[in-house]
Amino acid sequence: MHESESGPIYTCDYTGAITVTIDGKPFTRTWWDMGGDTVTDFSPVAKSQLGTWDAQYDNDHATWLRSRP
Repeated sequence: MHESESGPIYTCDYTGAITVTIDGKPFTRTWWDMGGDTVTDFSPVAKSQLGTWDAQYDNDHATWLRSRP
């Protein structure tokens, strides 16, 4: 986040995203950058089917929500 005269400007550290749908329902969205870093948002459907998943996106998203004014 950066501050400007008109308020906060939110940016994304990632270059692109790939979304996976299964049977027409969102499953995952993985953000990636040119350095090889990734983070994946697992949908509720994915979480219920997988049982365990990398929670980095959930943790990062919660931190971002707390940082918003």
